[in-house]
Formats: sequence, structure tokens, C-alpha cells
Amino acid sequence: MSRIGTNISHWKWAAVRLGLMGWLLATIAGSGLSRAEVGGSEAKNPILKPTLHGVVLTTNNVPITNATVTIKRVLAGRGAVYVSDGPDCNRQAMTKADGTFAFEGMAEDAKIVAVVTAPGYELETVYTARDEQPAGFWSHQDAAQALEIMLLPSPAGDNPQQTVHGRVVNADGKPVAGAKILVLTLHTERDWHSGGGTAFTDQQGEFAFRPTENIIACDFSLEADGYVSRSFSEVPPGLGTNIYQLSQGARLTGRLLKDGQPVPDAGIGIYDVKGGDFLNNVSAVTDGNGRFTFSGLQAHEEFCLFGIMRSLRELGALPRQHIKTGDDGTSIDLGDLNLVKGYTIAGRVQMAHGKPVRVAAFTLARTELTPPTDHAPTREEESNRSFYGLEHSFDDWRADPGADGKFEFTGVPGETVSIFLMLKPFDLVSPRNISSDGRGFRLLGMVVSNKTDLVIELEPHSGQVFPPARNYEVLSRQPLQGAEAAIAK
Repeated sequence: MSRIGTNISHWKWAAVRLGLMGWLLATIAGSGLSRAEVGGSEAKNPILKPTLHGVVLTTNNVPITNATVTIKRVLAGRGAVYVSDGPDCNRQAMTKADGTFAFEGMAEDAKIVAVVTAPGYELETVYTARDEQPAGFWSHQDAAQALEIMLLPSPAGDNPQQTVHGRVVNADGKPVAGAKILVLTLHTERDWHSGGGTAFTDQQGEFAFRPTENIIACDFSLEADGYVSRSFSEVPPGLGTNIYQLSQGARLTGRLLKDGQPVPDAGIGIYDVKGGDFLNNVSAVTDGNGRFTFSGLQAHEEFCLFGIMRSLRELGALPRQHIKTGDDGTSIDLGDLNLVKGYTIAGRVQMAHGKPVRVAAFTLARTELTPPTDHAPTREEESNRSFYGLEHSFDDWRADPGADGKFEFTGVPGETVSIFLMLKPFDLVSPRNISSDGRGFRLLGMVVSNKTDLVIELEPHSGQVFPPARNYEVLSRQPLQGAEAAIAK
């Protein structure tokens, strides 16, 4: 059975995640078998080391007894997808009198997402893979030390302006346990602002979210394995319990092959073409037979399915394809999907004088243009194309060019891609880059072959006027190029 999870990179919601900076995140030491130093029975039967261990404390460094640490997701898909049905998922450990806990015999080199709960304290989310944490989260890493988690006291539960109660049920009215509630925005007397935290339903399907401030309303999303994700806006606080229903949705299956052979542990992505939901991008991982399954998809909706680049890499590429689901409870089998040749995109980032340069963020993403059919895009729409639905970027893959400015991506499909750069103040992408969109922060073009000489040239913004934005339709069909041609002259 394939495993379904969440694509760990969500470009669209990076700004929302910046509001969640209050979470304490950490990393742990590597896992594996201890090596016996002498022969005999110990060498034949190696001892399993604890692969996840640590301590739960108050903010005053007082140990918290009987706190529960629950593993929610593990990293799979060759390091690209968090899944909720891996071998270590849903394991629990309780803290002892000294606040310590340990998970024995976990999968080797497991990277996990866990939640920590204790009566009277706020829920805490922990990522143990520093390089895979979502944008906007803090991290702390010391491989020589145990995981240290600090919990904040919960607000008093009797304040109706700081309490949101709910119960999540399915179409038959039965409770949905383990559903995730992600609070995205809070409406206070002062303003709307992002953040709010996370909660999970218990065995009765109930949850309680208690913000640390009085609120007028909040926006949150609900997601649970096997159900259609939903978002709710302007939910008022109060001590009463609201009922939220999730539908089963449609199901999608298929099998991934390379040269006629199944491809296991590969990440497959899917997103809602129409968009508009808080959670519209999920992923699955192929099983040992190359099969994958998506469940809980919106009925009668159009989706785009694709192979996740950073999961497939040297194996090849799976081009995107559009699919429309049927009724609730129905299933569509896509049959065998075959990997095709993937290309290598490599090069360097440099200033106009040729010196390599670091950038704050460097991301390659597949881009699909979705211009309106009833009118030419207005200037306002062109100024923020993704916001107005003129294009959609997905399957983003972040790289760190480093001090030498060099980068490399493998397994890139022969499609339109964007390269987004987050630059220092007053630096811009030079218009000498042939695939520059004219706005100073990205390249847009078609991948048609291996390209290992891509030069992305930056220049200081010193008052020069950039040309108007180019024709995106034309630009998206031209081969991806940087400033290498201009430099050669």
C-alpha cells in the first residue's frame, strides 16, 4: 500500500508560516545499530540504540512528568515527503519523573515530525530534520545532545474569548480521530495577524484551541488522512462545541515504472488546479510495487499529478498530467505511469563583474501558466500573477548555491520552470539574463535539454529603470537561458 503525506515544501504558504515562529524545533543525533567492540554474542546480536530521546521541560527548566510525545509523520520518498503511515508513525512515549523519554528501535536515520502534549501546557510540534523544516520555523541543532523541548503554559480554559472548541466527524456522524487543525490567522480587536498554532482531535474527534490573546474570530484548516481537507473562516470563539464534518471524497491510484520495473519510495505530488484552499497540495509515496494512492480528494475537481523532482532526481521525471475526479466514494486507476528522461540544470550565480555571490533563497519550480480566457490580463493582474491565478508554480526545489555560487538540479522535466531568487536589498536579477521576466527576481523558461552552463547574473539596483514585464506566454516557451550568451560576447 502506498503512503500518503504532505509535500514538505509549500511555496504558496511560506508567508503564512512566518507567523508560526513561536514553535520550538530541534534535531537529534543519527540512528542505527551500535557496533560491538568485542566478539561473542554481542557481535551477533547488536544492541539497538535509542534513536529519538530527549527531555521535556517548562520554560523554567523544570521537568514535566507524563508528557506524551507522539510521532505523527516520518520522512520518506527519498527525503522529499512526510508520510503519516510509516513504520514509526503513531508511536508514543511518556516522560518519566525527570522529564526524559526515549523511542527504541526506530527506523535507521528516521526524520520525523512529533507533537508533545501535557495537561496544562500548549501543544508543541517538533521537526527532527533541520534541512526539511518548513519556512518560518526556528531550529536548534546539536547532534551530541538529546532533544530538549520546552512547553508553554496553556491559557486558562474558562475564558470564552480564548477558547475554540470543536468536534470533527465523518459523513456518518462518527468521530474522526487524529485530524489536524492548523490555525492560520487570528482576528483581534487590533488587527488580523497570522499564526495561532496546531491542534489534533482525540479519539472522540474533539479538539480545543486556546490562543494566548482574546480573539474575535479565527481562520483554520482541517485535514485528516482519507478525507477531503476543508478550511473555515471567521470562526468565533466560545465555550460551546461546534461540529465540523469531513467528506470521504474521491480516490486516485496508479503505478510508477522505469524501464518496465516498479519504482519504490518515490514521491508523487498532486494539486488542485483551481486552488483557493489553504491545503491544496498533498503527496504520496510509492510502495515496493511502485503503486501509489491518493484518497480524500475533492469530488468533481480537476487536479494536476506529477513526480516530485527532488525525490526522483537521477531516476528520471514524471511529466504533469491533468485529471478530473468523479463522485464521492469513487476511484480512478491511472494504470502504469512511466518515467521519462530528466534533465540537469546547473550553473552559478554571480554579480555583473563575475564574482560569485550568495543568495538568501534559491528555488527551481515547475510553472504552469493559467491566463484568463475572457480578457487580456490587466496591469494589476500582471503585477502579481500568482495571486490573480495567471500562473501556478509547484514542485519547488530549494538549493543553496554556497559561497562559490554554484548550483545543480537533476531530474528536471522538459517543461516550463521558474528560478526564484531572494536577494539582498538593492540587488536584482540583471535584464541581461535572457530568461529574466523583467521584474528582477526570477527566470522563466522551458527546459529542453541538459544545461550545465547557466549563469544567473545579478546587479545592484542603482536607480536604473528595468524594461516592462515581458510577454510571459512567449517567454515560457523559449529555452531557459541566463546571461551566458551576453558574457560570451
